Amino acid sequence: MKEQRIILVLGIIFIFGAPLYSLGYITLGDFSIFGFSLGALLMSISSLLDNPLKKDSEQHILRKIAKNVLFILSIVLIVLSPMLNTNITFLKRLVNSIDSNVFLLYSIGFSFFTLFVSDLYKKQVETKIENEKNKAVTDALNKYDEMLKKKFQKKED
Repeated sequence: MKEQRIILVLGIIFIFGAPLYSLGYITLGDFSIFGFSLGALLMSISSLLDNPLKKDSEQHILRKIAKNVLFILSIVLIVLSPMLNTNITFLKRLVNSIDSNVFLLYSIGFSFFTLFVSDLYKKQVETKIENEKNKAVTDALNKYDEMLKKKFQKKED
């Protein structure tokens, strides 16, 4: 639940940030764009590691650790990248050597893949609910059938 709130807040910030950037009220440097793109990629990957059909206690420990590490790293990149000093030689070389559009394209691709996987999970949940409903109806009918059989047996005796 906490992760969903963080994602919602980030979404709202970026939605309001886009027109502010377009109107020239805020500026974004190369490292900010690089950090946002890489952060979005890591967040998309972390959301793929979530299995909503299983409780947190049923999730594999490595899956939970990887999901949390990727999520926290993505938040750190998104929040800190505009604040970092780009005069650091290592950061300059890193940003200049990798085109941030690559991370942006990967993050968009993983976002669509995440949507696909969530639709699969949704269908599995719907199927599970339908099966449970059918089982409940069948159990109720069997119970009612047994009750009727007992009544007719009593009348025959």
